[in-house]
Amino acid sequence: MDTTVEKRADKDNEDVKIKSVKSHKRKRKQHVVTVDTSRAGDSTIGALKPCMARLGLKQVKGDCDFQVPQGQNTRHCDIHWQVVFRRDHDSKHGIHNKFPGMSEICGKMSLSRTLDFLQDLFPEEFDFYPKTWYLPVQYEKFQSDVEKLPKRRRSKNIHVYIVKPDTGSKGEGIFLIHNPKEYRNFGNQSHVVQEYMSNVYIIDGFKFDLRIYAVIKSLEPLEFYICTEGLARFSTVLYRKPNVKNLKDSFMHLTNYSLNKRSSGFDRSENEDEGSKRTLTSVFNRLEQDGHDTVQVWDNIEKVVCKTILALVPEMKIQYRAVTPPKEKGPSCFQIVGLDILLLDDLTPVLMEVNSKPSLSINSEKEVSPGIVEHVPSPKDKEVKLPLITDTIRLIIPPHRLEFCLERRRRLLARRNKVTEKNQLSNDENRNQGHGHDVVTLISEINVENKENKPEGIGEICGKMSLSRTLDFLQDLFPEEFDFYPKTWYLPVQYEKFQSDVEKLPKRRRSKNIPVYIVKPDTGSMGEGIFLIRSPREYRNFSNRSHVVQEYMSSVYIIDGFKFDFRIYAVIKSLEPLEFYICTEGLARFSTVPYKKPNIKNLQESFMHLTNYSLNKRSSGFDRSENEDEGSKRTLTSVFNRLEQDGHDTGQVWENIEKVVCKTILALVPEMKIQYRAVTPPKGKGPSCFQIIGLDILLLDDLTPVLLEVNSSPSLMIDSEQEVSPGVMEHLPSPKDEEIKLPLITDTFRLVIPPHRLEFW
Repeated sequence: MDTTVEKRADKDNEDVKIKSVKSHKRKRKQHVVTVDTSRAGDSTIGALKPCMARLGLKQVKGDCDFQVPQGQNTRHCDIHWQVVFRRDHDSKHGIHNKFPGMSEICGKMSLSRTLDFLQDLFPEEFDFYPKTWYLPVQYEKFQSDVEKLPKRRRSKNIHVYIVKPDTGSKGEGIFLIHNPKEYRNFGNQSHVVQEYMSNVYIIDGFKFDLRIYAVIKSLEPLEFYICTEGLARFSTVLYRKPNVKNLKDSFMHLTNYSLNKRSSGFDRSENEDEGSKRTLTSVFNRLEQDGHDTVQVWDNIEKVVCKTILALVPEMKIQYRAVTPPKEKGPSCFQIVGLDILLLDDLTPVLMEVNSKPSLSINSEKEVSPGIVEHVPSPKDKEVKLPLITDTIRLIIPPHRLEFCLERRRRLLARRNKVTEKNQLSNDENRNQGHGHDVVTLISEINVENKENKPEGIGEICGKMSLSRTLDFLQDLFPEEFDFYPKTWYLPVQYEKFQSDVEKLPKRRRSKNIPVYIVKPDTGSMGEGIFLIRSPREYRNFSNRSHVVQEYMSSVYIIDGFKFDFRIYAVIKSLEPLEFYICTEGLARFSTVPYKKPNIKNLQESFMHLTNYSLNKRSSGFDRSENEDEGSKRTLTSVFNRLEQDGHDTGQVWENIEKVVCKTILALVPEMKIQYRAVTPPKGKGPSCFQIIGLDILLLDDLTPVLLEVNSSPSLMIDSEQEVSPGVMEHLPSPKDEEIKLPLITDTFRLVIPPHRLEFW
């Protein structure tokens, strides 16, 4: 894909130069997008750097970083990333990552007053925020209100209040009281006092809250986005409802990470569903396992976030106009905010506070020796915050500027790769010239020939939903010819149809072998996000993703007790005329838990039901045997030898697989041609393209091949991961991958390079 964009961009530039000669107008030069981090904290810069690198942005330290020729105006930064909005000479230039006055607007007292006002107007719509008093000003009202509490609320479970300093952060200065008389204001600070929510949802015995991220892109028009991934922060002492004895145990009642990281009970586990810090997804998976309706939970959380942001907007507009001179354009701003939400025992979300400066650090503190703390990478923070920052930048940069940066990055990487290849050639002169040397030589040859290994749009065409729609359409026209793909529904759009179709299933299919369906995210890969369900009612889409749902093929062919599938490779050489080749060697990927037909007990056993290598390599049962007919990864040839030993007609099996591959490629071609023509100028010659694709095929117990999906970017790695010590992974050569992929790549090059050029080399 990189090369495709590069060559097309070069042609576009040539066209522009021709036009500029005729019109005598120079095209305005584009510049790489710059990010001023001179006022960002060190921890934030650590997270920004990989995101900027990925998008091709340039980090600078203020406008002074630019080398502008004498006599020309200073070129200002495009994005200013800072701790708070600063009103200075730079504020009218570029885009700022903070709105004016946001720290004050999100302050505990200001936020409480805003939401209290709206609670009075719309009590049912804004009931997600606890009853609040402002001390010391409202001390008498606080005392009076507590005295008026109905007796049912003054049972043996004492009523408790949480006291928070208005300007505090990171859990500092927070304490619990069970009587207004216990309030003491030693530092003459202002406090908010709220009802303490004691009936909270507990996981593994601990209290937790959720950090939900939202990005406010603009105020007029109002545009904001809610991040579908977030963090769950856990307390570090097993939770008990507050009583006189545990009232001062902050590690039990408070969930702030900055506080709990100092606890001896803080769990730094990197396992997804363990530790004192977890992802939102892992918590929702747990809720789902416990039988809760996570779709409804997420819907309720979204409502809280939307109403909270709507409540903040009027004051945000006032602060924004205050820094905008009359008749002048105000600064361009955006902001990431963090909303802390608690789930009650009935999973009702309660807003605790809004953080205008949520931590974007991707490190965590670890005590390496008594009193000595070291900052180490935090995989869970990376998983959440790097996509958050990257997607935020994508939102705010104009598409043409972003594309320019990405294109520039591709060219720099391509140039770097060429230098690496030249160095490798010179270093390898005295070595035995095997596959590796041939591949490097031929890569440079491909660049000379302007052949690109990815036709435009192929990733989208092979996406699960797009592929399913294409094959469904052909199944309707030619049911007998395209019966190799499972019955499919698209959710959430077709949820009612899915439900209706399942209800109409003939009774013979609803026997003691329960009907099972496999749910796959449309844009997922490597087995991520796939799960099995028995009924449409079990479908939960808490991440707002699109899914395909298919009949799960439970009657599959088993070898050595394990389920497996084939990765079949094909090379599409050209579209007009259509020319493609099927590789006669491929991979067999095995599950790592002995297979049993799905039942209630094993339905969530991914290592039994899924064959994805990226998933199963993490299993303790993964077998790295290098013997041809053993291991969790084997060659196609070794499996066919096994089938032959078992008395099967492998000639017929391969013929059936070939038919599936041919029909699938024929189904993809019309959309590929449309995408190809979309990037071809009228009356111009389009780019020369070829592509290696991977088709994942399952064999049923009668050896009928079933297509699972098509991978437009199949892995060509010839290494595999191996745990050399607990938690330490090392990439080692994989003989089976080498046996398949090196000839595949070499033969592909032979196909696409003209014979006389190949003979020259």
